[in-house]
Amino acid sequence: MNLEKEEVYRTKSVIDDTDKIYDLSKIFKQLSGERVMFPKPHYQLMKLLISLISYENVVYIKREELCNILGVVEPNLLRKLKMIDHLIEYYSHQDDRSVEQGFVRIEINPVYGWKPSYTKSRADAVKWWYAIRELCEESKQDFVLRPEYREHLQYLM
Repeated sequence: MNLEKEEVYRTKSVIDDTDKIYDLSKIFKQLSGERVMFPKPHYQLMKLLISLISYENVVYIKREELCNILGVVEPNLLRKLKMIDHLIEYYSHQDDRSVEQGFVRIEINPVYGWKPSYTKSRADAVKWWYAIRELCEESKQDFVLRPEYREHLQYLM
């Protein structure tokens, strides 16, 4: 049986850890009294994007279709995605010529969502994701980087 690459990825299911991270964020807020590090609007948007993953941690979709799914007009698409810009990387044809005209590629933090791949492990993708963003100020907004996340994670497992 000879399967096309797209068929192989279509048969794999997405590993979605946003529920676990959102629950841990709420527990952290209750215990510490600090603000929620992964608020509900971020959770809902991430959940929606993760459901659209094409392969690994990448959403590749027509810009117009993404706008319809998110319920925004095209000029406001980036404004909508800005609230989670520390969890995603957004590319269009203007940024990256490998992205077709009219399409967008969104790379999602692999800790939140991942579609199993034959070419890369999730652990390698996570290392790569954080290696690039280690010194970046916006990465400090990511709840999974906080030591408290690791502490509370052990209680859920």
